[in-house]
Order: sequence, then structure tokens, then C-alpha cells
Amino acid sequence: MENKQQPQEKVAFWSKVKIAVATLLLLFVLLIIIKNWNYVSINLVFKSFDLPLTFILFIALAIGYFWGTIGSYFKQKRNSKKENLPNE
Repeated sequence: MENKQQPQEKVAFWSKVKIAVATLLLLFVLLIIIKNWNYVSINLVFKSFDLPLTFILFIALAIGYFWGTIGSYFKQKRNSKKENLPNE
């Protein structure tokens, strides 16, 4: 019986760097979540909530990402309209 090994593809250096950075970022985010799991009172106009600080940070990041994406979309749309206008 012959045991032949299949040739393995080598992982590029920058792929390894990306994996290492992503792992460190994930560990950093998990550390922030663990450290900030204390509850904070949020007072709105008609209601008050007690939520974990991590949840509030996540909501703020999600809303910021949403508004940034929407703004980028409209800016790109406006720029493409300017490029398509005939020059007079």
C-alpha cells in the first residue's frame, strides 16, 4: 500500500496576516463585551430602559454604519448623475 500525500496549497503571507488581525480584533471585541456588561439606565421621553452597555454600543455602531452606507450611496448616485450630464 502506497500512501501518497496530496500537494497542499500554500497560504499567502498577507492571508496569514489578515487571519491574525481578524483573530486579534475578535478577541478585543470579546474583551470589550465582557468588560462592559453592566446595565445602564436609558431615559427616553416617555419610557426608561435598563440595558447592558454593550448592547447600547452595538446599537450605536449599527445606526452609524447604516447612516454611513446610506450617505455613501446617495453621494455615489449624485456623482454618477453629474458625470452623465452633457457638457454645455
